Amino acid sequence: PGMGERMGTSVGAGGLVAYAPFAVRLSQATRVSSVGEALQAWDFQLAVTSFDVSAKTGRILVSTAGSHGLREVRLVEGVNADKVMATDPLSTIDDPVWAPDESAFGYVLQRNPSQVVLRSIKDGSARTIFSQPGSVVFLEGWSPDGTLTIVVRTFVGNKMEVVLVAKDTAKVIGRYRDPAIHIDEASLSPDGRWLVYGRAERGLW
Repeated sequence: PGMGERMGTSVGAGGLVAYAPFAVRLSQATRVSSVGEALQAWDFQLAVTSFDVSAKTGRILVSTAGSHGLREVRLVEGVNADKVMATDPLSTIDDPVWAPDESAFGYVLQRNPSQVVLRSIKDGSARTIFSQPGSVVFLEGWSPDGTLTIVVRTFVGNKMEVVLVAKDTAKVIGRYRDPAIHIDEASLSPDGRWLVYGRAERGLW
């Protein structure tokens, strides 16, 4: 609950959020509304690349890519209620993920090198908490207590690893390499003792 995926669905507070190519649609028990209705001006100009919906408040973080080259993360708090939280004209912005306390959110700038950025909701300040040359990174989420960021990294030879990064210090706490050709959906167990992820190798998931 609360985690959005490309071509997937996400259950949040008050409804079901489903991915669509040019809009995120919010379905509630009493009505069906479309975030796209609030953003008709960019329905055919911006594509939703990923999103995350808050399981607590229903607020949605949406990353978009426009034909004009501008990438953005928007905070959607309801129909006709959205604002730009992050923008970059040169890099792809992807994987916006709420921190557990929702005081901030993380996202990825896909540039060389890729960067995981943490941005404050209150004042908009941002800082890079993980970056490593020669790799592509994906932000998977947070530890249950919100102290660790879970990152999947692809490096030379198409190898992959899961990296745990301390949110406050940006220090790498652990690296877990796997010979699999693909790692996805990495998360920590509620007690923080187990790292769980999906893997693909030689055609098997």
